[in-house]
Amino acid sequence: MQMERYTYEEFAHTPNTQYLFASLGSQGPINKMITFSHFGNDIFNMSLEDIDEDTGVFDQYAVTNNGDTMKILLTVAEILVHFTSKRPGAQIFIKGNTVVRNRLYRIYIAKFLDEIRQWYEVYGLRGAHWEVFERQGKYGAYLVIRVK
Repeated sequence: MQMERYTYEEFAHTPNTQYLFASLGSQGPINKMITFSHFGNDIFNMSLEDIDEDTGVFDQYAVTNNGDTMKILLTVAEILVHFTSKRPGAQIFIKGNTVVRNRLYRIYIAKFLDEIRQWYEVYGLRGAHWEVFERQGKYGAYLVIRVK
């Protein structure tokens, strides 16, 4: 089943890469930015931020309630696929900046885990230890590594 995603643009800046797309929902268009920040070696942090239309400031804590969460997260997943296709050894660190957002990430990873595992290894951070992601696990962060 093909699910709808937003189109996006890539902006490559050393050492970071950014992707821009617009959420089109009940609150109107909201520009969003995905940033892959290079930590060192092959580790990248992935962040999702809204861009304030008036100031141009990035806001990672914004809650827009635009009614398109699934479409946004599928777009984020497609962007991750695009990014890792160009950097096959990349390890992507993902952490929600709130407990609620981190839980949302866990729910959607669990929902699509079978599809994700066809291309990626997924780990969850429990306490100070990484473990293979389990659907019912409670994790503080996630690590995604492309294997195909």
